[in-house]
Amino acid sequence: MRIFQTVRNWGKNAWDSVKQTAAKTCELIGSGVRMVGEKIKEFGEWIKPKPVLPDSYVPTQKEEKIIADSGKFLQEKFPNGIEYAAKNASIEDRKCSINEIIRGGCEIFGIDYNQLDVTIESLDGKTCGAYNWRNRKLTINENMIVSNDPTLFEEQVYTVFHELTHAAQFEALSAYANDRPFEQYGYTEEQLYLFAQNWPGIGEYITTPYEDYCKQPVEAYAFGRENRIKLNYNNLINA
Repeated sequence: MRIFQTVRNWGKNAWDSVKQTAAKTCELIGSGVRMVGEKIKEFGEWIKPKPVLPDSYVPTQKEEKIIADSGKFLQEKFPNGIEYAAKNASIEDRKCSINEIIRGGCEIFGIDYNQLDVTIESLDGKTCGAYNWRNRKLTINENMIVSNDPTLFEEQVYTVFHELTHAAQFEALSAYANDRPFEQYGYTEEQLYLFAQNWPGIGEYITTPYEDYCKQPVEAYAFGRENRIKLNYNNLINA
């Protein structure tokens, strides 16, 4: 397909872009519209729907294993639930936990942690996190970690997996574009074709309206993996 050649052409320039970390104007995948309400009640209402249509997300066998391993990882780290752990942890402990989850998630997802620029910093109050493919920067909003509301910390745990999914999408697209194996990231060639339609630099990334943002493949698969990991983990600790 024509877009596959576009992906390959993009890939030959992608790694040069990755190295240009000084670039100030970058696409932030999954950031602007991963919004939460200003009030806790509004936040609670927002995190429930996660509108991902069943036919928009079909995980491969490899991705099913990634999901299962992620659930087990969270079970080992939070055997009594994430909210329980957050209530009994200091701010520094919560930050350390997020960093440990990022490291563990990278290992499960097949991403080189040392190649990521991981940052926990204060972001716009309505942004949970972001992944910037140009400089491989993964940012988690510090405001929701230091909050005394454990539901905010729990959301940040799942945000890590969402943003790492975008990192995995980038690694898979880049591997494909450079004629390297990509299946280890849990995607098929057909799925990469879907991602490319909304990947900055190849296709058009949708930010609004929210429903269309969630339905675009690059986000539908990120929300899908995130939600399946959450479901898997909750099933394990409630068994």
